[in-house]
Amino acid sequence: MEASLHFVPSHELKKRLSKLDVLIDVEGQLSRFSEWNILNGVDNSPLNITSLVLSWRNSLNTPKLYLNILTDHGIPPSPSQWSAFIVGTFASVPRVFKESSTTRRRRRSIDDSPSRTSPRPNPFKAKGGRRAACRRHGLYVDFKDLNWSDFVVSPQGFQAYYCSGACSFPLASTMNATNHAIVQTLAHLIDRRKTSESKCAPLTLLPLQVTFVLFTLGSEKKVILKRYYDMIVQDCGCQ
Repeated sequence: MEASLHFVPSHELKKRLSKLDVLIDVEGQLSRFSEWNILNGVDNSPLNITSLVLSWRNSLNTPKLYLNILTDHGIPPSPSQWSAFIVGTFASVPRVFKESSTTRRRRRSIDDSPSRTSPRPNPFKAKGGRRAACRRHGLYVDFKDLNWSDFVVSPQGFQAYYCSGACSFPLASTMNATNHAIVQTLAHLIDRRKTSESKCAPLTLLPLQVTFVLFTLGSEKKVILKRYYDMIVQDCGCQ
């Protein structure tokens, strides 16, 4: 068995996190179990809490886990700004029993049948050859290539960027996944027929200021400066 703790802050909280401790109750006293590494937000990987979960099996008390979260101003964020959940993976345990000769013959005939299905794979087990994770990629747009250079004065082009990559389990904090994306990803792992994986898409878009020439009916030229919104991808995330 393996267990991991996932912490999912909102996009705004991720930029302001300064402290994130995992606390446990030890004989009525709160004790630090682990301190999450914070570097420009939460560390990419979930926190392995397998040893803690295994210790709960022998405990007579109700298992409790606490998160001590502080922003850069030393203030705890509101519960609506974050969520946390535990994911457990379990290995199948083979059955050990004494078989009669009749049972062995019956099982052998089933095993040799071509219609026998293979064991169901563990959906939470990482697979080899995974695609690159969701992130921002460079995309330079040249107005000359679009045949717009005759009326666009400046800029001659701009870095628009685009979002691409897989939103596969586990969703790292750098993927900026929404809570809905996390739930959808888990549902996809359990039954791929129900839903697809969440998609990599822009989260934040910036405007672009463009100077262009406008030709009027009287063949007059007007130079116009205009701000076009949602032109440049700033952040990508799984949605």
